[in-house]
Amino acid sequence: RMDYWHHRIVVHHSGQDDLKYLGWRVSEKPEFEALGQKLIDAGYDVRVCDKAEAQERMVLGLMKTVDPGGNPTEIFWGPRIDMSNPFHPGRPLHGKFVTGDQGLGHCIVRQTDVEAAHKFYSLLGLRGDVEYRIPLPNGMTGELTFMHCNGRDHSIGFGAMPAEKRLNHVMLEYTDIEDLGYTHQQFVKNDIDIALQLGIHATDKALTFYGATPSGWLIE
Repeated sequence: RMDYWHHRIVVHHSGQDDLKYLGWRVSEKPEFEALGQKLIDAGYDVRVCDKAEAQERMVLGLMKTVDPGGNPTEIFWGPRIDMSNPFHPGRPLHGKFVTGDQGLGHCIVRQTDVEAAHKFYSLLGLRGDVEYRIPLPNGMTGELTFMHCNGRDHSIGFGAMPAEKRLNHVMLEYTDIEDLGYTHQQFVKNDIDIALQLGIHATDKALTFYGATPSGWLIE
């Protein structure tokens, strides 16, 4: 949990130490049904889930598909939000997580065909394009496509770069800089690898660092 939602992140026990699915919320049932039809008309395989599967995710409606990069994608409406069940963080926080109409945060995922991925996420309603170029060890330049569906700079990003895992990183945002500083301190204190140290992004001026997880992907 990160707020009043029943959950934001789910950890499943399985033999696959990788991203199991990404969830995208649409506002109401008519929009949910219309988006499902758009995906079908565009040639994507879509499965509308029964009530039992929707209940497992704590939503009123659920459909499943796969993006062009092979990332399982779930689209839903009506998430369970319990305003009478206060969120208690795993440790004391000065502030809280930035969620609300901006969602969980953002993630960067593996894609092999950037054009196909851009077409897929554009169909879902996201907007964006290539916004970042980074130098690669082989002397070439990698391009990152950032796409968003809310007030965040981006909700998902991808580029045609080699990766062992489906997931490159997940970003979580605090409202208070003291929580960021304490988290960084805990990474150092517990000898958890930091892939990229504290710095300010050139695009959105966010102050972040990237720490390693046991699964090999990063948390920003």
